[in-house]
Amino acid sequence: MPRLRRSVLLIALLLVALTGLLAMQSPAQKLRPPFGDPRAAPHWPRSRTYDLEHIKVELSFDWEKKEVAGTATLTLAPLADGLVRVTLDAAEMSVEQVGLANGQKLDFAADGDQVTILLDRAYAAGELVTFSLRYRTRPRKGLYFVLPDAAYPNRPRQIWTQGESDYNHYWIPLYDFPNDKATSEMIATVPAEMTAISNGRLVEVREDRAAGTKTFHWREEVLHVTYLISLVVGRLDQHSQTVEGLSLDTYVPPGTDKAPVGRSFEQTGAMVRFFGDYIGIPYPYEKYAQTTVEEFLWGGMENVSATTLYADTLHDEAAAPNWTSEGLVAHELVHQWWGDLLTCRDWSHIWLNEAFATFFTNLWYEQHYGRDEYDYRRWEDARDYFKEDREEYRRPIVMPVYVSHDDLFDSHSYPKGGLVLSMLRALLGDDEFQGAIRHYGKKHAQ
Repeated sequence: MPRLRRSVLLIALLLVALTGLLAMQSPAQKLRPPFGDPRAAPHWPRSRTYDLEHIKVELSFDWEKKEVAGTATLTLAPLADGLVRVTLDAAEMSVEQVGLANGQKLDFAADGDQVTILLDRAYAAGELVTFSLRYRTRPRKGLYFVLPDAAYPNRPRQIWTQGESDYNHYWIPLYDFPNDKATSEMIATVPAEMTAISNGRLVEVREDRAAGTKTFHWREEVLHVTYLISLVVGRLDQHSQTVEGLSLDTYVPPGTDKAPVGRSFEQTGAMVRFFGDYIGIPYPYEKYAQTTVEEFLWGGMENVSATTLYADTLHDEAAAPNWTSEGLVAHELVHQWWGDLLTCRDWSHIWLNEAFATFFTNLWYEQHYGRDEYDYRRWEDARDYFKEDREEYRRPIVMPVYVSHDDLFDSHSYPKGGLVLSMLRALLGDDEFQGAIRHYGKKHAQ
């Protein structure tokens, strides 16, 4: 009996202690909601019936109506014999005409989010077909007009785009998912005092003095996913330098002093060399442009060869001791390898873009400022991830069940993913880890 009483007493004490521990849990721990909506259907890579080979976009703009008039010419190849219909993503567009290069018109049907085109005949696997769509749109997403108004009469007139995750189909009819790559051209007619910046190399600039316009023709020869197609239009000053034959172009508001441009972008050339040497793949595109714009949605976007950055990337000398754009510049630049040259096949694997960019930004800080800076940035990453885990939700790094693609751009994909890469580096050692990175990059590039 005494032994039994002691056992009962011990169990009672353990229950009291457990109750106390449960009471000490924070509300966030007890009430942490699941990620997204558990009832959401899994998202897998889209099935394709064709391979998009090339897209050429010709645009003009009605600034007052915030309207885009365009012609998109697409070249594609069927993945199997017998392709007679092509479906493109084309949200809220007025498609006026679809036709072949020889002038033959094609029947089509639009449902508000896609357009389906009936080809002139059945095409065999690998047989190229080229057709054009003439359209108009006033995009709610993807392409944005920035204009002065009564409240902000000095706001500059600009156009800029933001395609990630799947918003370019609001201003271009195309295949808008990251499991296909193509080359592209952008031909934009803008007011003569403005500049248009897009992907790849500048083929030509044509001026129409009678109309008061200039037409900029850009061409990107390296394969890329379509969400990386971009355009910026505005009055901008260009600052350029050449590093090992690569043109590094910075576009900033007119009249910007060289000092803030230097503060924000002076390390770009050194970063290009460091990332190329470490990854074992030289910078892969025709040029690298960085353009600051007004009212951008994010800090930056790594459009292929042409990064777009928010206005606060530039800052004055007084802010310099407490504010730096170096991490942002490094992050968007290294995306040219991790995210652009190598791209996740579907959005559940976005960590392959964002974790690699996060880790390599920290790696830049280590080689440039020392190990302490690298460790401090890893501490910041751990703080941000554990805060999200503790106060919001917990999910696997690779997560196909979600409501919106954009939900995956969180601290699980960025800092946690970067910390996983840092852990692999520690386990493998520097030499083995770098060798693995180089193998991964060369095997999966494009």
